Amino acid sequence: ENLSNEVWVSEVNNPFVFNAQGVNTVGNGTIIGVVSNTKAISQGQFGQFPLFCFTSDGIWMLQTSSEGIYSASNPISREVCNNKDSITATDNLIFFTSEKGLMMINGAEVSCVSSQLSGKTYDPTQQEISLYLDANIEPDISFLNFIRKCKIAYDYRDNLVWIVNQNYRHCFVLSIESGAYAMTTLGGYPVNVINDYPD
Repeated sequence: ENLSNEVWVSEVNNPFVFNAQGVNTVGNGTIIGVVSNTKAISQGQFGQFPLFCFTSDGIWMLQTSSEGIYSASNPISREVCNNKDSITATDNLIFFTSEKGLMMINGAEVSCVSSQLSGKTYDPTQQEISLYLDANIEPDISFLNFIRKCKIAYDYRDNLVWIVNQNYRHCFVLSIESGAYAMTTLGGYPVNVINDYPD
């Protein structure tokens, strides 16, 4: 059975029973990823944690009912995530990538936070060749190409978003507080990221 655009929610404390009222259809496409957010989307909604479904036809938000299940689904954006590994929740924000760049969900608002990096971020010919000696990769360093296969880690202590790609030894770092980007060189090629709250 193809359930590519349905979210099924089990009964509370009974993970193997799925009632009909816990089935939600989100869009007409395929679900790419699902993440929750702890920030209230409007006044009086604390404790109701929205669930965001990233689909091939946009982003949908599911809200909880008084019974504790996700019941209502509403579209919030036509923006399509182009990399499921990039979907990352912070304390009150959600980051993901699209063809526009690095995107952020704050409440129910979706915005691009990387427009300043839409061109070439630097000339790779000016970098040390040794960075790429053991990589059989052509170093195309445009930010949009970099994030298509990136993974994102959230640094809770310093309120930073680390954007890494296993094909490169450098990574981008976004300060959530200031909105400024930095770039740093890693000791090797990152394989994965671990979000270890609060460390």
